[in-house]
Amino acid sequence: MSSWRRIAIEQFPELATVIAADDRLGLVHHLCLFLEQAIEHADREAVRRVVAYGLWMWRQKRTDEQFVYCVQDLLAPTLRHPSKQLSFARLLAPDQFASLHEVILFVLDEKAAKAYEQEVRVRGA
Repeated sequence: MSSWRRIAIEQFPELATVIAADDRLGLVHHLCLFLEQAIEHADREAVRRVVAYGLWMWRQKRTDEQFVYCVQDLLAPTLRHPSKQLSFARLLAPDQFASLHEVILFVLDEKAAKAYEQEVRVRGA
């Protein structure tokens, strides 16, 4: 079993059947839906699990560039949606939000990334 699949099943046992049957892009699709529901229900633990897995994928980019695009596809719907951005940031621990800096710069253009990070600091998200 590939490491991305094994770790995903460990992190998201509730999605184990889907993860076992799908490829990485399918996993990202299901995690996007999972993240959207977690933000909607202010489920801090679920949001943190998705981000932790996304950061794990990001760290794998040197061995497989496809992980970069998986992370982009996973977080772009949230980071590019103004009404979701602050809710998302509020559900993360400050250190976890800070660890997303490189990902945020990749997903958003530099100006939008700086504005988002500044807004989070100002509003104390």
